[in-house]
Amino acid sequence: MTYWALVTRSLRFYWRTHLGVLLGAAVGTAILVGSLIVGDSVRHTLRDIALLRLGNTHLAMSTQGRFFRSSRAQEISTHLSQPTAAALQMQGAAILPDTAARANQVQVVGVDEKFWKFAPDGGGVAARDLSGDSAMINQRLADQLVAPVGSTILLRLEMPSVLPRDAPLSTDQDLSVAMRLRVAAILSD
Repeated sequence: MTYWALVTRSLRFYWRTHLGVLLGAAVGTAILVGSLIVGDSVRHTLRDIALLRLGNTHLAMSTQGRFFRSSRAQEISTHLSQPTAAALQMQGAAILPDTAARANQVQVVGVDEKFWKFAPDGGGVAARDLSGDSAMINQRLADQLVAPVGSTILLRLEMPSVLPRDAPLSTDQDLSVAMRLRVAAILSD
């Protein structure tokens, strides 16, 4: 018996086994290729969302809980020959007093008019001057609180401290400040 005759007889006798292996390999390949395509699509979508949120921002400096003077942004702008804007970023909670709807761990960003130059459309409605008792919220927070434009929200911020709250020498006092603000605009992503 020759080698090719042995192979041919083996394929004929074990055709069911070979067919199962072939179908298993085809299904495994289809699953792997499909997951790679889905993963690439998700990565691309997340990248597009991140770039949309960044607008015209190319560099950000986080101070990890420490503050600096707003004039420092102007000094950096002069040094880099690029426009800059200072922003105060804190964690807080937003409450709609009428319905007691609440959103915890809300990222609160305090900005001035220089910040809106970095938005893709120049800030649009956001570029207007706000009064001291108004705020702009994003669509996600507005949906969670069911807060339309003109409604009043209560914003509670933790006061910054030198020591972390869980440090042994820190005080147990609730150091927070609350502000009652009118929703002036709802911003898109």
